[in-house]
Parts: sequence; structure tokens; C-alpha cells
Amino acid sequence: MNWQLRFIIWFCGLWALGIVLSQIAWGAEISVTSIEVERNEQAPIEVRVDDPIGIAASAFTITFDSTNLELVSIQDLFFDMMVYNTEVENGVAVAAGKPVGETDPTKTGLFSLVFALKDKNNTVTYPVKIVPTLISDEGNGWPPEGALVDPLVGTAFDVPIDEAFPVLLSAEETDKLGQGSVTFKSPPPPYGQQSFSVDIDTQQGEWIDVLYVPPGTMATITDIFYVTRQAVTASDYGGVFLKWKGETDFFAMLWFFYKQGKTHESMSLYVNEGQTLQAWVYEKSYAAKSVSKLTFSVEWE
Repeated sequence: MNWQLRFIIWFCGLWALGIVLSQIAWGAEISVTSIEVERNEQAPIEVRVDDPIGIAASAFTITFDSTNLELVSIQDLFFDMMVYNTEVENGVAVAAGKPVGETDPTKTGLFSLVFALKDKNNTVTYPVKIVPTLISDEGNGWPPEGALVDPLVGTAFDVPIDEAFPVLLSAEETDKLGQGSVTFKSPPPPYGQQSFSVDIDTQQGEWIDVLYVPPGTMATITDIFYVTRQAVTASDYGGVFLKWKGETDFFAMLWFFYKQGKTHESMSLYVNEGQTLQAWVYEKSYAAKSVSKLTFSVEWE
């Protein structure tokens, strides 16, 4: 644990160690916002407090499903110094502080967090919850069995030392620690016809993501052909192998003769769960790397 985190947690937890024994609790409450986004988007939320007056430090853990959610970023909106530790099971421990308690009643945002789905096929609501942080650090005077840190404390001046760090929200007041959520939903199904163009000039010999088919959607692919960069001969040919991302076997192999400008007949694709269509391009040409793009049209139903 680095010195900044130790300092802030020490500052937040003086009363827990018996150095400061103020038992004042002012009844502040912490909440977490909720948001609903499409599963390929990022989900920003905020940790807020209902009454910011007097708050000078905070220390708590924000829990979430780290198996399915990626914490993209966390930002301090309130304090002068913040540290956090992601080496926590299903969460992130946050500690922050500033020298003087807050005086602006409108400054209610403490931290902002941004989440993203690790598996873009999931469409689930994931809770994000605030819990007290448990600290076990005998080297800094904490008991070996650990102790819960009070989430919010303030500062007071011209008062006895035992009143200088009032507890604004204690670890026992778990009913005042809120919970929000991030919900990832399927994007609305596309309708009508769309044209696609995939640059394959620098990706030949690799599986390329060419199309995402949302769950429960019928996609009819038509007019698949190459865009050639230069003239080719009648004997030049090429092919496209198609498979679903994550699978090893391809389900279609389309061959083309460049000079004839042949296109492939329509192909219908239906999926119950969202899947990404991948293509692997092969060409046999007397003009090296003559293919620059793979183009096709999709009719969504």
C-alpha cells in the first residue's frame, strides 16, 4: 500500500484507532447513479452525497461484478487528492481527502466511474454498491483482525482535539450507503438496406470483423465482391471464407474471378444471440495485392 493511501486512510480513521474519539454523526448519505446504454458503449456513473457540507475525507469500497465489467476509469470530482486500489475482490477501494471541509452545498458529486462490458454479447443489469472498506494493516496501528473505516469525515477548527474530525457517516450506517446499476442493452435492430466496405489491403491472411448481427435479426447479404486496385487478368481469382467470431470452422467459401466481375448470390444469416461475422480473404493474382476492399450489401429484416 503506497504512502498516499496510508495517509488518507489514517486521516479518515483516526477515531477508529482511539486517537480521536468523536462520535458525532451528521447523517450524510452516499448514493450511486444508474445508467442504461447499448452493450458496445461505455457506461458512466457517479457516486454522490446528499449533503456535502463539512466533508473533508472519504474512504470506502465500490463493489461491482469485475468478472463481466471493466473499470475503464475513475475520477475525483470533490477532493484534492485521491488514491484507489483495484486489487480488491469485485471492486475498487477509494480514499480521498482535502484540508478543509466543503462549504458549497451544490457540490454533491464525489467520484465518477466509467464501465464497459468485457463480453459485448451480455445484456444484463449489474449493481454497483458502496460498502465500508476493511483495513488490516498492523504496521500502521490497525488491529490484526481489521477494522471498518468510516466512509465520510469532516474537519473542525478552534475545537478540542477530540472534536476536530467529526464522523459524518459511520461504517455502521450501512443503510445510508447506496446502490446504483449499469445496464447494457441490445442496440435497436437495423432496418432496410445498408452498404458496407471493409479495407483488406493490409489485413490479408487475417480474420477480419466485417459485420455484427444483433440477436434475433435476419441479415441477407448480397452483392459480395472485391474492389480491385489495378487491372487484373481473366485468370486471376480470389475467395472469401466466412465464419462467426469465436468459432474455428468457416461456414461459407465464396470464389470470384476478378475479370468477370462475378458477385455471389444472396446469403441469409439469422442468429438468436448477437454474433460477429468474420471474413478471411484469399487471392491468386499475377498483380500482387490487387485487392483493396471487400464490399457487400445487407438487407435487414
